This record gives sequence, structure tokens and C-alpha cells, in this order.
Amino acid sequence: MSDQKAEGRGRSLIYTAPDILRRHWITEIDPEARRLKIARRWLGLKPKTIVDCSLDECTAVGTIEYKSEGPASYGIYVETGRRHGIPQTDHSYDAAAKVATELSAATGLPRRDTTYP
Repeated sequence: MSDQKAEGRGRSLIYTAPDILRRHWITEIDPEARRLKIARRWLGLKPKTIVDCSLDECTAVGTIEYKSEGPASYGIYVETGRRHGIPQTDHSYDAAAKVATELSAATGLPRRDTTYP
């Protein structure tokens, strides 16, 4: 998982990972408070909130397959009417499936795996 972290701080699940533009993505899921927060931090500045909603507004969690000329890569998403990616550094199916299963179990959201059109 290299830079990706899944930390349990009390009751929250926190996933972090950098992207190629030197931004740091942070997703926090609090199953007890039923909250989803996704933020982006750039160059150590204050995080910018991208999503802050109740888990009751979410409809699913799962893996998403990205097809390309080479081998497929996989990500994790939460559906809130649109898909929001969960940060990760290992783009294998096994790594994505492990996180999607963990999130589904912690939140009670159904797991739906899909492909990117």
C-alpha cells in the first residue's frame, strides 16, 4: 500500500494518498456519526473540502475498473449521486476489493463493482 493509509482513529476510517500533481487526498469515513468527508491538500496548505455529507446520502461503495491498452487498473469509489474516488496507491484489484469490502462492512452500504465507460 506504500503511501496509502487506512487508519482507525477511534471510530473513523481514514484513507490518504498523494497524486501526481503533489496534492494529497484525504477521505474520512465515520460510521458512528454517519459522515463522509473528502478533502484535498496541496503543498501542505489548508485542506479544501470536496465532499462533506451524511452516509445516508450515499448509495453504494465498490471497485471501479479502468480499462486501457495495458493491464486494467482499479480504484475505489463511494456513490452519492455521483462517484467520488477513495485515494489509493496500489491499483490492483485485490487492494481495491479489500478496501471496498472494509468500507461496505463498516458503513452498511451495498458493494457494487463497476467499470469506467
